[in-house]
Amino acid sequence: MNGRVFDSARCLSTILQRCKRLEKQLHPQHTKGGILDSQSSEELIARAIAQAFPAATLVIKHGSAQSEYHITLKEEVLVRLDQIGAELNFPTRGSGKITWRDIKEGGPEAVAELIVRLLADAGFTVFSKNGKRIQKRPVPIGRFTFCPDCHENGFMASELKWAGSA
Repeated sequence: MNGRVFDSARCLSTILQRCKRLEKQLHPQHTKGGILDSQSSEELIARAIAQAFPAATLVIKHGSAQSEYHITLKEEVLVRLDQIGAELNFPTRGSGKITWRDIKEGGPEAVAELIVRLLADAGFTVFSKNGKRIQKRPVPIGRFTFCPDCHENGFMASELKWAGSA
């Protein structure tokens, strides 16, 4: 395009800033919650988690550059969301950190469902969109599962079968 390279993120950011400025000039009474002032993805995710996890509380901390969203239970922060990603402060099978750039598919709803599923697997009482309680998934035990006591692998499935038949 005429030998020029455009940074699409910067161009989009500039366009949105100009549109917001124009909106404020045209409709000063609607600057709060206007057409272009929408919720961030982090806020959508945090609100969806809070709706599925009624025992928890959503705490929003507004900073100068960004906002943080905390899902807390009994004064303990379980999930922290910001512009970089999510930090999960409860037991999970994988890493306790999710960065937004690592997510290849799905929108805020899919990410919220993933975090709600992880909360259910950790033993918290969470509910699906239709109000049904989400059950904890069973832990898969195969021939490469390590025993937590002796750290041997390969015998967990046969030991559990033997213990179940006794």
